[in-house]
Amino acid sequence: MNPIIVLGTGPNSAKSHVCAGLARYLARNGVRVIPFKAVTLRQSLPAEATTTAEWWPIARAAGVPWQRCMTPVLAKPLTLATAELYVNDKRLPAAALISDDTVSFGSLPAADRMTVEHAIAEALTRLQHQADAGLLLVEGAGSPLDAPVDLANQFVFERLIHLVPRILITTDGWNGGPVGSLVGTHACLPDALRENVVAFVINRPRSGEVGERWASHIARRTGVSRIGIVPNLPTLTDMRNRDENAVVNAWADALEQAFRLSDLLRLD
Repeated sequence: MNPIIVLGTGPNSAKSHVCAGLARYLARNGVRVIPFKAVTLRQSLPAEATTTAEWWPIARAAGVPWQRCMTPVLAKPLTLATAELYVNDKRLPAAALISDDTVSFGSLPAADRMTVEHAIAEALTRLQHQADAGLLLVEGAGSPLDAPVDLANQFVFERLIHLVPRILITTDGWNGGPVGSLVGTHACLPDALRENVVAFVINRPRSGEVGERWASHIARRTGVSRIGIVPNLPTLTDMRNRDENAVVNAWADALEQAFRLSDLLRLD
């Protein structure tokens, strides 16, 4: 099956929630989902290596055991502008942060950047073999337009382009601006990425009517007509006393309403 890549217009655009919902939606329908995120920012990590992924809900949403190659590069923010890197549990020097979810790998020495590239490429190769009888679901990081050396999004895409991945772009609509953020992101993508965009997700419009109006503008300006509108749902980042399964199921239900399974799997 063609891989699915979920990109965002920037940090806090619901990439993780869309991935968790898609993983659960697909798994419900008998699809074996292999999730992957090349670069993950975490506010708290162990002092040295992290050997478990209790913090990563996407594998649980898909119903598959976590493997380290699913999340090969972890970044722990040290300041607002820097983060400490762990590559397969090996600590590297700090790298610059462009946003809350984007690492500037161009700030690394060449040898360390090659270490990151090799780890991501090796992890992808391993997971592609596992996904032969299923579907590789890739979560991007930050915006695919922010980093001059983008190992979290474009580097991954270049290694999957021969599999004709389907790209979804998601954004948050609570404070407005999704037309500009989605249309602008779509327009500024490199041609190869833009040609593979098949759908948009607008998360949290203040009303369904507003969301539909935005969707009409976006479709007219991009030519992409598959636009899912997700209401204001509980989140995994503010769990409190919420049940994780209930949160993931709510996102899966919303995405099932928004997208036909055949559209996601390129069956028609």
